[in-house]
Amino acid sequence: MNVENVFYMIVTNVNISQKSQEILIKAAAEKRISVEELASEILNEAIHRGAFWNCHYW
Repeated sequence: MNVENVFYMIVTNVNISQKSQEILIKAAAEKRISVEELASEILNEAIHRGAFWNCHYW
């Protein structure tokens, strides 16, 4: 298997506010996907748009 084609799944707990949880649940229901899938989409989009590139950990 080519190393470039290996994808790793990171499982983590993320603490968000009750209001954010409610919004995430409603949005996932509207898209007819799981909350986990929507959260993953949101995080991936934020990373690809460079939202975290100014973080001092990079």
